[in-house]
Amino acid sequence: MSDFRFEAFGRMAQEAAVRGLNMAATELRTRSIDKAPMDVGTLRGSAQVTPATPDDLEAGVSYDTPYAVRLHEHPEYHFQTDQNPNAQGKYLEEPLVEGAQDYVDIIARQMRGIS
Repeated sequence: MSDFRFEAFGRMAQEAAVRGLNMAATELRTRSIDKAPMDVGTLRGSAQVTPATPDDLEAGVSYDTPYAVRLHEHPEYHFQTDQNPNAQGKYLEEPLVEGAQDYVDIIARQMRGIS
C-alpha cells in the first residue's frame, strides 16, 4: 500500500514540476520578447517555448531566425528603439539572469501545490 502512495506522489510531483517549468519558460519568453530588437517583428514572432515533459524535465526558450544569435551576442549594436524602446542585445540572457529567482518561485509554487 505504501509503495502505491509513493508512486502516486512521485507522479504528482513530476506533473507539478512540468507545470512549473513550462510556466517559468513562458514567463522568460514574455520578458525576453520585451527586450528583443524589432524591425518588422520577425525575430520577436519567432520566440518559442520548448516545453518540459514528464520524460524530459527541461524547458527551453529560443528564437528561430538566421540573425537571432548575431543580434543577441552583439549588445554593442545600436538597436532601433522607435518601435521597441527596450531593444537590446542579450535579450534572452539578461531576463534569464535578472529573473532567476522569479522563475524558481514559479516552479516552487507549483511544487508546493502538491502537498
